[in-house]
Amino acid sequence: MVQTSNYKYESTKIIPLGSCAFRQPYAQSHCKFIHGYRLQAKFWFGCNELDANNWVVDFGGLKGLKQDLEGMFDHTTVVWIKDPELPLFKMLNEKGVIDLRILEDGVGIEK
Repeated sequence: MVQTSNYKYESTKIIPLGSCAFRQPYAQSHCKFIHGYRLQAKFWFGCNELDANNWVVDFGGLKGLKQDLEGMFDHTTVVWIKDPELPLFKMLNEKGVIDLRILEDGVGIEK
C-alpha cells in the first residue's frame, strides 16, 4: 500500500510478529491447506513538528503494541470463523496441539 503524506517529517518502523499458520478453506489452490508465514508489520508515522528528542515518534512507546501483535500471531494458527473445520481446530486447541486465533472477517497474508 502506497501512502502519500503531507507531513514535514516521516518515519517508519518494522515490527517482527513471529511465525503464524493460516488456512483459507474456500481457496481453489494450495492455500486451502494449513500453511505458514513469517510475519512483520510496517508502520508509518508523520508529523510537522519533531518532539523534544528530535524524533517523529518514540519507538520505545510501541512495546505494548509489539507484545499485542506477537500475542496474536507468533506461533499461532489463525482461521476464519466460517471455516467448515472450525470444530476440529477448536478440538486441536483444547488438546494443546495448536494455539488458535479465530478471525471474523477472513484470514491470510494477502488480506
